[in-house]
Amino acid sequence: MPVDLLDTPHQSFIGSGSNRSVSREGIVTILQTAWKGHASRQHITEDEWITGLTQHLKTIVNLRITHVSEWLDQNSSAILSS
Repeated sequence: MPVDLLDTPHQSFIGSGSNRSVSREGIVTILQTAWKGHASRQHITEDEWITGLTQHLKTIVNLRITHVSEWLDQNSSAILSS
C-alpha cells in the first residue's frame, strides 16, 4: 500500500550487507551538497552554517521517520486485525 506522505530520495543509511560501495563520508557529502545553503559556507559564520546544515539533516530524517512510521501503521494493521 503506497504511503501518501512526503519522503526524501536521499539515502541516509549504509548497512553492512549493502551492495553499494559508498562510504559514510560519501553519504554525508551527498546530503550536505543537497542542502540549498551548502554554497553559503564562505559567506556566513561557521555557527550559522552548521545550524542550517543540522536543520536540513533533521528535516530529511524526520521526513523519513514519518514516512516509515505511516508505512508500518498501514501495513501492520491487516496483520493485527486478524
